[in-house]
Amino acid sequence: MYIEKKMKRAVILMCVFMLIVWTMTGCGAEKDKQTSEKSSKQVLNIGIQPAVGFLPLYIMKDNKLLEKALDEAGYSVNVTYTEYESGPPENEAFAAGLVDIGVMGNVPALSGIAAGQDRKIIGIAYNGEATEAIIVPKNSDIKKVSDLKGKKIGLVIGSIAQNLVANVFEKNKLNFNDVEFINLSAGEQQQALINGQVDAVYSYMGAYNLKTYSRWK
Repeated sequence: MYIEKKMKRAVILMCVFMLIVWTMTGCGAEKDKQTSEKSSKQVLNIGIQPAVGFLPLYIMKDNKLLEKALDEAGYSVNVTYTEYESGPPENEAFAAGLVDIGVMGNVPALSGIAAGQDRKIIGIAYNGEATEAIIVPKNSDIKKVSDLKGKKIGLVIGSIAQNLVANVFEKNKLNFNDVEFINLSAGEQQQALINGQVDAVYSYMGAYNLKTYSRWK
């Protein structure tokens, strides 16, 4: 009961927060067309990702909590949610004006701004180190980080996985030249691991059925 109340409160706070941000920033490409007509519905495009820390957004989406909060506040808004499997494709959506507000890891968030995208980081959803992992096949001969030397590693280049790689390698005195990185989308990684195209993958938890794999940090 306590957990349910805590989660409900967190979702409501997120709704209020997103309402404030949307009111300040407008609704992307739609606002120029529709601001002159208060009665017409504006569109708020939200980018989400299937990561543990972003679960409140899925609760908000499924229960239409943001729509209800906006309606109660007197706003006529059509809220749309688009799921992206990682940060890089969401960055592309931001660049194309398809997303007004979204969530992503630190690496894609910073790289998008560095690439010249006109946007701001307005909050931190969670600190996600415990939700990231190095995943290897169950019968792999890779037992420790140093065993990765000379191996093929699959990851989403430009995603938060790069941050995990840098931290793990630094702690274990490896460098990027010690392995071969293969750029794979989150959706491609599991099959590549099963087929032996890569020896390990770096990813966030929730991307795989972890009963099939051994995992370690």
